[in-house]
Amino acid sequence: MKQVFENATIGHSVGTITPTLNSDEDKPTLNFGIIEGNTNDAFEIHSTLGSIVVANRLNFEDVPTYSLKVRVSLQTSTSTRVTVVSVEIQVQDVNDDSAKFAMDPTIFSVSEKTIIGTLVWNFTAVDSDGSANGILHYSLLHQEPYEKFRINKLTGGLYLQSQLDYETCSSYMLIVMATDQSRRVEDRLNSSVTVSIKVQDENDNVPFFTSKSTTDIYELEPLHTAFHTVIAEDLDANENGRVTYKIVSGNDEGIFHLNCDNGRLSLAKPLKRDVKRYTLNVSATDHGPSPNAASQVVSVVVKADQNHAPRFSSPQYEAKVQENSPIGSDVLKVMAFRGDLGKSRNEVLHSSIEYQYFKRFLISDRNATLKYFIPEGLADGKFKVHPTTGAITVAGPIDREFQAEYSLIVYAQDEKQFYVYDSTVVNIKIVDENDNSPNFHDSCTDLTVPENNELGVIHTFTAEDPDLGKNGEVTFVIGAGNVENMFNVDLHSGKLTGRPVDRERRSHYQIVIIAQDQGSPVRKTTCNITISVDDENDSPITFSAPSESEELR
Repeated sequence: MKQVFENATIGHSVGTITPTLNSDEDKPTLNFGIIEGNTNDAFEIHSTLGSIVVANRLNFEDVPTYSLKVRVSLQTSTSTRVTVVSVEIQVQDVNDDSAKFAMDPTIFSVSEKTIIGTLVWNFTAVDSDGSANGILHYSLLHQEPYEKFRINKLTGGLYLQSQLDYETCSSYMLIVMATDQSRRVEDRLNSSVTVSIKVQDENDNVPFFTSKSTTDIYELEPLHTAFHTVIAEDLDANENGRVTYKIVSGNDEGIFHLNCDNGRLSLAKPLKRDVKRYTLNVSATDHGPSPNAASQVVSVVVKADQNHAPRFSSPQYEAKVQENSPIGSDVLKVMAFRGDLGKSRNEVLHSSIEYQYFKRFLISDRNATLKYFIPEGLADGKFKVHPTTGAITVAGPIDREFQAEYSLIVYAQDEKQFYVYDSTVVNIKIVDENDNSPNFHDSCTDLTVPENNELGVIHTFTAEDPDLGKNGEVTFVIGAGNVENMFNVDLHSGKLTGRPVDRERRSHYQIVIIAQDQGSPVRKTTCNITISVDDENDSPITFSAPSESEELR
């Protein structure tokens, strides 16, 4: 048996067949030829010397053992003798293959309720080398934004090591590496895969009320006009965070109506003259698979001073403001007025004939003592209202990627009679601005490719842009360094492909990948990478026959 490493060069001598001759026999003329077992013409034998050499590239992963049958002809002046010699050649594995992952990038979801220690994914890479060269150990190179996972180095099992919370972080980016266990540490090869883990929202938050629990109403309050808005928030997403409202108790006679979607409380029937306070038990319920609910006791206090009560021109306002607007930027202006002689808000606002009448009771009236205010801490102090004009302006930095909309409660209060007031809801949507550039994360990395191969997809670039719509739509192009157009990157998927490369012609390429959004103005990020060409033994080698025969050992 003879052994040869799979990376042996063409022409490498494996051994020599030396026939045993009789002492009384004339020295014969020898002739050698391989007649069987020479898969892929891997070896050649010298026809007269019997030396066996490597004739083609060997690959342990394809053929680990060759069983050759060699025909040996011994010819003398008096006779010809033919025999067949069996030669077994064992190919020794060389660590020439790195691990390959099935999916790159790997994307999957994990519920935020997953128990710590649970197996959430099993990474399986394949290394076609043999023995220790094909045994893989797994490790986590990188986790962001938090280290929530651990990996079993032997099995590739990814486990949750601390609790997830969708409301704190909805996605994680990991880099998993597989390294073979070649006996020589310096010979070990590795490869990595980008992992995107989406956290699935679960209905684990209970709604909570942010609106006040006491409100006033006047004896002559018009029907079907909102006098109070119940507001509850739920930190969950989508249906888990959508809240609807209901009066659970305290409304047996059906005097009040609560809009189930927007929480506006109004009169369905006239108030009773002898009742000065109503107590309503209001619930807020989300729409998760197992709904969560919260309740609030709302006290409705009946006031007699209807004639001079302040009233907003609308129970709810809608506004939009550009993110990153400078402090002091205008948002909108709310307006309140004084009622008189029992006139309702609807009567005053919707009667064009009585416009002059209405005008006499606007807050701007010199005799008015109304004051606008927003409760401290509401909407994180991002907005403020002018106490006398009702103009709402930006009071702090606004970032749509942090919060996309705000809901404010604005009050108009009589300064002399502090218990006489009205409130309105102002919903402010933040308009996206193209203020974020694409982020490559860890997909911007140097690459190595083999020469002479149809490369196909070499790598996938991923980039994220948290902006909305066109502002967040990322495309990829090669900006520079694409010599002879050897490479191409897909505009939308970021998949980098290439044509066969020749290391003897060029050993490396330095290209620039540009990720850019579609906003105006366009924001872009560049990634400079080096693509190294891995050498292949593709140049012919010539050799001369050995001067002396070596006996096969």
